Amino acid sequence: RIRERLCAGSFENPRAFGFSTFKFESVACGGGHSLAVERGGRSVWLWGDWLGKRTPSPRQIEIGLRVVKVSAGGAFSFAVVEGGRAFSWGLNADGQLGHGDLLDRQSPVGISGLAEVEDACCGGRHSLLLDRSGAVLAAGNNKHGQLGLGPQLAVAPAGPVKRHVDVWFSQKPHGASPRIRLIACGDRPSAFVGFPATRLRFC
Repeated sequence: RIRERLCAGSFENPRAFGFSTFKFESVACGGGHSLAVERGGRSVWLWGDWLGKRTPSPRQIEIGLRVVKVSAGGAFSFAVVEGGRAFSWGLNADGQLGHGDLLDRQSPVGISGLAEVEDACCGGRHSLLLDRSGAVLAAGNNKHGQLGLGPQLAVAPAGPVKRHVDVWFSQKPHGASPRIRLIACGDRPSAFVGFPATRLRFC
């Protein structure tokens, strides 16, 4: 069962709700909505303030593939499925969905050209993807430098921009090429952890 704040009201302490017939393996919280992945990755459920509509009861989001990871952003979401494809949906005013355009998506759409995604995270208006090579792909708003592309670009070019770890790590510890292992997004900042270099980096 899920323990979460319901959009029908606020509670000082977590309260159980939901689905007596379903079990869940992970949840994600965004700016105004939440996501939950059913055990086994069979379904994704969404509730909260979504695209200007209040959704007090969880509704099922159909992707059709086994979901291994979800992330919820300001008003958009990402899902990574078994096999490494990434799907995104929601608001896209800054290109944060990674499709190379500014069109909103009402339902999940696979990002073309990406097949080895391991992780995804959503910020307020930007997104990061981590692939199996350890490279990070960034899309969306860059007004505060959160994509790691430098301050000269307010918004990323069309589609996700790939950044390899050597761009951020000036030294290779012990002669080994570092690899990004963890990524995280806040409303505006981004952070990642590389290995074997264990420092936390921000942008």
